Amino acid sequence: MSIKNLKEQEKESRGITLIVLLITIIVLLILAGITIVFLTSDNGILNKADKASEETNKQTATEMINLKITNAQIESYSKTQQMPTLQFLADNLCEDEEIEYVALTTQKIATLVEGKQKSITVGESKSIFTKLKEYPYEFEIDGNLRLASINGVKIAEQDTEKIDELEKEIKDLKELCQNLKSESTKPVGSLISYMGNHAPDGYLPCNGQVYNISEYSDLAEQIKKEFGKYNYYGGNGTTTFATPNLTGKFLKGSNQAGVSQEAGLPNISGAFHVYAWGSAHSTGAFDNAIKARNQLTSGTTPEFNYHEYEFDASRSSSIYGKSTTVTPENMSVLYCIKY
Repeated sequence: MSIKNLKEQEKESRGITLIVLLITIIVLLILAGITIVFLTSDNGILNKADKASEETNKQTATEMINLKITNAQIESYSKTQQMPTLQFLADNLCEDEEIEYVALTTQKIATLVEGKQKSITVGESKSIFTKLKEYPYEFEIDGNLRLASINGVKIAEQDTEKIDELEKEIKDLKELCQNLKSESTKPVGSLISYMGNHAPDGYLPCNGQVYNISEYSDLAEQIKKEFGKYNYYGGNGTTTFATPNLTGKFLKGSNQAGVSQEAGLPNISGAFHVYAWGSAHSTGAFDNAIKARNQLTSGTTPEFNYHEYEFDASRSSSIYGKSTTVTPENMSVLYCIKY
């Protein structure tokens, strides 16, 4: 091949290379444009990431406010057994170091004044506005202590379902607080009948078991105070004491507690006297029923040689005859004493 032909081929190859390079650059520019659009458009990755971050922050702030409302409700109920008012919540939020302000009217988020807020008087207002220091969202809380809006946007219906779930949790906490308060007011030494085989927390079974005084000092002191010694129900009285043994026993009201009584029934008593060929009389559970047989006559007074005596326990005590059993139908429980 001649030198001329080689030079022509080299020129053609360079031309093709330049065309390929130009096409490659154009393709890369198109891809770059697509990528930029994909990243920065309304539905782009960067925008979606920003929205996700914003939504996460808003959700976090919302949960924090809901938690503060819940804590205020629990605090109010534990103190007064009533759900808090909007004024109680406002006072509670004003004292919270994480809260930037509490107001009766909406504030402009961009022109907030830093510093701890003073208490406000809610009065007839139906809602309050508040904001966390770390988040740029203003929350409106209505008179039912529900979030009404965030930055002026009303809470969506689906959010109310979460609020309903939260209120159910509050109701459960309310019942728990009530039970705890009821339990806390019972003095040491109180008895309960428990439908279980193991005493609940705070109680010991009333089965005569011996315990260390140092371990259950409050109950031991209560027993000593009431009955004069630690070992009124058992134990050595120095280092140990015992709970009362109520196994198999019924409790009876009395002006003197702690007194045991053995099982038994009222005594049945009675007597009768018979005079030979004459009259007879009886007392107690016996009843004299004279029946004539072989009547004898001495002068004008008739006499009988046959006497029949009837036995009736109710003549001795009215308790007899009122029931067909000595022990009524029953179901066992575990008596427990609070320590």
